[in-house]
Amino acid sequence: MLKSHASSLQHLLEDLSDVATVKITLTSLTALLPYLLTFKKIIREIIKTVVEIWAENSQTEATRISAFLVLRRLVVIADPSIRENLLRSTYQGLIKGSRTTTIHNISGINLMKNSSVELWGLVDPSVAYTSGFTFIRQLAIHLRAALKNNANDSYKTIYNWQYVHSLDFWSRVLSTHCESLREATLGAESPLRPSTSTSSSTTSTERTRMQSFITNKRLMLSLADAGGRMMYSLKDLAELAGSTSRIYTLISTLHRVHASAYHHSPSNPVLEPFTLADVQGTVAPGFDGVRLESVPIVAPALWPQGGNELIEELSFTVRPGEHLLITGPNGVGKSAVARIVAGLWPTYRGLVSRPRTTGTDGVMFLPQRVYLSTGTLRDQVIYPHTPKST
Repeated sequence: MLKSHASSLQHLLEDLSDVATVKITLTSLTALLPYLLTFKKIIREIIKTVVEIWAENSQTEATRISAFLVLRRLVVIADPSIRENLLRSTYQGLIKGSRTTTIHNISGINLMKNSSVELWGLVDPSVAYTSGFTFIRQLAIHLRAALKNNANDSYKTIYNWQYVHSLDFWSRVLSTHCESLREATLGAESPLRPSTSTSSSTTSTERTRMQSFITNKRLMLSLADAGGRMMYSLKDLAELAGSTSRIYTLISTLHRVHASAYHHSPSNPVLEPFTLADVQGTVAPGFDGVRLESVPIVAPALWPQGGNELIEELSFTVRPGEHLLITGPNGVGKSAVARIVAGLWPTYRGLVSRPRTTGTDGVMFLPQRVYLSTGTLRDQVIYPHTPKST
């Protein structure tokens, strides 16, 4: 019964004319192939019919690809005899389909070449080598006969599209499956590689060098990747070290404040200038404006070190309606003036006067960068987390 269905399928493929129906039938045929392998005659007829569809230039590209998938499936699951028959039929179909080459069908011919190259790499290497050697030998015989024959039309045997496409096809097969990098990756020479007059020692040396090159290339790539990861790790470690140092400084400072460790020790009457125990300036709220009188601009330092004096003495007065712009390069103390007026940094000497009418002492300080995130009050409280993460 299965045999009768297979015969009907064979006749159906031969009689099909609708493109969509052909494609659907070929797709369905792929699933039936394992059940038809025992019927050698039917398999040969199916190969012949499918190859004709695959090599027919009038067929659409999708249909020809479907036919190729049927052939590829057969190459994978069939025995060596069927594979050899399939390779021979495929090559003959390629030659038949390339008899007339135009600008309209050259893409289809290239499709047949590339797909046939893939088939030659799927079969057993011994079968592929035997079949390929036979066809290449025929091309060599034709070439030698054309060179030795003095007849006027002898060149026509090799001066045609079929011969040119045959040479191009076999060059693609050898360049794809006998590539040096491919052989070095696989660790063995391709059985399809033709024998040459080069000595075995030279060939072995070249193969060893290529394998060493591939190995060293992979090691160098791994080393470069490891170096990149190390650089990223150093950056992460530096950020971790900086965060740890700031947290330690904060905790130690809080412990000193709690233990009143900033008070001057009587046993050491000499004070380091501009330490936190040497704050002698005065902050006077209630002034109608902002005023500094002989105030040194000092960046505080950790106890017991003294701060870094940026400006020796600074005096100015800004009354309501007046404006003051402080300019200068980075690090000269522009922001330090605002920090001292705001009370973030201590007033070591002199007098700082500021208003106290509305708000916090009647002064509003705007930072250089926004310290509030865009969003609701909840977003401010849980920053840098988000509602989704919490």
